[in-house]
Amino acid sequence: MRNFFEKHIILAGVTATLASLVLNYGIRFGTELLGISFGTTNAGFFVREFVIKVLPALAIAFAFGTIRVLQHPLRGFGKSLLSGAWILIVATLGTCVFLSGALGQGQNLKGAPEIIFYVLFLLMVGLSEELLLRGTVLRLFLDHYGEKGKGMVLSVTLSAALFGLCHFSNVFSGQGLYNTVLQMIGTFMMGLLFGAVYAKRGNLYGVMVLHAIIDFMTLCENGLLAGNSLADAHASSEPGSLFWTLVSNGTFAIAAIVIMLHKKKDKSEKKEIC
Repeated sequence: MRNFFEKHIILAGVTATLASLVLNYGIRFGTELLGISFGTTNAGFFVREFVIKVLPALAIAFAFGTIRVLQHPLRGFGKSLLSGAWILIVATLGTCVFLSGALGQGQNLKGAPEIIFYVLFLLMVGLSEELLLRGTVLRLFLDHYGEKGKGMVLSVTLSAALFGLCHFSNVFSGQGLYNTVLQMIGTFMMGLLFGAVYAKRGNLYGVMVLHAIIDFMTLCENGLLAGNSLADAHASSEPGSLFWTLVSNGTFAIAAIVIMLHKKKDKSEKKEIC
């Protein structure tokens, strides 16, 4: 089976992505049939994310032989965060602007335990999605097409496309079709940056943290403010903006291009110049 997927690498990426969705929804429906409820608290969503998404992502990584990407967590970790510095800047500014406005209007933050579980929940999201899309799918593409030049660009683009497409499943969680399409476009461009950072630095943990940081900003209303629940995150009926989706997430795509085009200077050339 593994030999078959090595010859049909795009099919391997699609299969891994679909298998993840099937397992996600299979476990979700199974728990509902058994009457198991995770609740609507941040702690409940942390447990839910681990059972429904992290465990399947680990199983798929084992099945496709990519679990090795979890080795050497510190190698290239700092450089990954530096490469994704634009995410750190955008997320920090966005969160500060939102919270200053919300707190200024009299809204209150959730208690410390709920905020801790919110952060843990986001790390679980980062772990599950990055292990699947970058650690497994992108890793398979890079091993097949190559880690430099056109091979790297093709691999990053294909994995980002699958990253965007897999978010279509949010329609079944109550999110409107229009907002889901916007999310697919936005996550495709964001996936380009996540993929570029991983392809260049080879550290999955740094990308997981970057993923969690950007989600911290986008979900902070539901995760940080008292009276709101993460269960309502996909239920908003307010239509998004295609223009702002392209503008805001377009910066991530530009950052990805810069990272992929950047070439390390040959040390031998430096010595000759000196």
